[in-house]
Amino acid sequence: MGYEFNGHWNNYSAAPYVAAWRRLESFIARNATTRARVALVWDMSCDAVAAHGDHIDPAPFFPGDSFVDWWGVNVFNKDPNGLYDSRPNATCVLDFVRRAAEQSFPVLIAESLPRFVAGVTAANAWETWFTPFFQTLLSQPAVQGFSYIDRDCSTDSAAKSHCVGGQWGDARLEGPSFRGHTTSNESVTSRYVKTLQSAKFVHSCSLQCIEAKIV
Repeated sequence: MGYEFNGHWNNYSAAPYVAAWRRLESFIARNATTRARVALVWDMSCDAVAAHGDHIDPAPFFPGDSFVDWWGVNVFNKDPNGLYDSRPNATCVLDFVRRAAEQSFPVLIAESLPRFVAGVTAANAWETWFTPFFQTLLSQPAVQGFSYIDRDCSTDSAAKSHCVGGQWGDARLEGPSFRGHTTSNESVTSRYVKTLQSAKFVHSCSLQCIEAKIV
């Protein structure tokens, strides 16, 4: 809850943010069964920078060990103007994962997609974004889950309005004829499915179920 707490676009202040978080956690904790089934994710964005160009310090926003279950970070790409870097192998992302591990918190990659690389349509999309995503970021022991945004933000008018001005590109990982669409880079999709066949990934359904949904 309170995703991207350090994002200047949210205008959060540290003290009231922490107070609100603790209040909500205490409300959920009134029922022990509910609290045991709810994981509270403290999610940061490496896209967030202060007016002087430095990353906003996440420490003042931390609600406390007993109020947080997971740390989360959103993974996208490097700003074309060089103001921030949220690539899978960016220093900001990996440092956050390292700090979570030092404090024994599991990490959720709460949002991810290859923004600014024309999504999955670029010829080097796999090497540029997916290779460091799987081989560098997801290989960190603290990273225990990820969420990928399967969305076309280039031409789909319904989705474009939710993609920061439509600048995210086409990030769909789908088969050649999925729901009436045509995927621009089937090679990325096939590599993605093959990578998920690794025994280190745990799925909510069988791999055959996932493949059925994709293709």
